[in-house]
Amino acid sequence: LPCGYSWYIKELQAGNGYVLNDLEYDFVFDYAGMETPTVEIAVNDGAPIPNELMHGSIKITKTAEDGKVEGIPFKITGVSLTGVPYEGIFETDSKGGIQVPMILAGRYKITEVRNDRTVGYIEPGSQTVEVTHGGTATAKFENILLHGSVKIVKTDEAGNRLNGAVFGLFKIKDIAG
Repeated sequence: LPCGYSWYIKELQAGNGYVLNDLEYDFVFDYAGMETPTVEIAVNDGAPIPNELMHGSIKITKTAEDGKVEGIPFKITGVSLTGVPYEGIFETDSKGGIQVPMILAGRYKITEVRNDRTVGYIEPGSQTVEVTHGGTATAKFENILLHGSVKIVKTDEAGNRLNGAVFGLFKIKDIAG
């Protein structure tokens, strides 16, 4: 590096998971004499050059055939682009939504957590999302009711079918909450 000139440094590529710092940091490289084999130069007045972590958000939307969407827990696990592990459990609001702001950019797995509010539904599979800087990763889950059928066969004590009987099917209690 030639002496007696003004120079600047500028970040050309940020580390994985960091926002590129596009500022220029000026410095002067002056001759320090023959007795000084190495000249130390402090850019940014000797302070570290700042790096900003990449953040985004996750939005989860829950729907259900019967409209029951409040209080459904979801577990989010993953690793940020910088290698930081993450795990959190969140519950849906009255509209079936969850908003996770300011999560580090990275890859995350979203899984519905089984509880008393999810009884009677087909369990939805997990979803994986990519959180990007300034972006919102979305995942949609639907609760589909388990459906079955009932077949009633009336017989006498000998096991013979008795035709013509009529039965009603009545709901006693909503076990799904």
